[in-house]
Amino acid sequence: MIRAFYRGLKQAISFLLRHIFTERGFLFLSSIDKSIRYKNVAKEINALKEKNKKLNILDVGGGYSPLCYLLSKRNFDLTVLDVSKKELGQLKNEKNIKIIIADASEKIPFADESFDVVASVASFEHVKAAKREKYIQELKRVAKKAVVLYVQTDKIAEYYDRKIHGFRSKIGIRDEWTEEHMKYGLP
Repeated sequence: MIRAFYRGLKQAISFLLRHIFTERGFLFLSSIDKSIRYKNVAKEINALKEKNKKLNILDVGGGYSPLCYLLSKRNFDLTVLDVSKKELGQLKNEKNIKIIIADASEKIPFADESFDVVASVASFEHVKAAKREKYIQELKRVAKKAVVLYVQTDKIAEYYDRKIHGFRSKIGIRDEWTEEHMKYGLP
């Protein structure tokens, strides 16, 4: 009886964690560090803004793009490019944001110097090692003023990835993004 109770409790907790961490997008375990990285990138982008001029920004690999919440829409025009239609789908109700489905490691579908600033936040590690140079070239090609690149590196990030992946696996969550980190290796 006690064993059945604990088994039921374990199943309930697993269901709850899967629901909270995936379906509702609430507290997806890395939400705090994601907030910190995007906040720092937004700060860098704000520093590039000239008085009384809008900045035209491309967020490469931005998914649901926390930048759209951290930058004032009256000061910035934002285009979000990602390979994941699912991730971009979360932006469908956001006004004044252009959404592009494309692979930046192949070709960004814009002319040279189309954007004042190109941002890539924690996306570089999802690019296969053989395509990383092309990815950087594409970011530089479409940027007029600056490329803001936030990249996870070092052994601590690899350790964090293994730990977070192990935890998510235990509660039944398939974590394709962290799997890519581990498969392609952090730069």
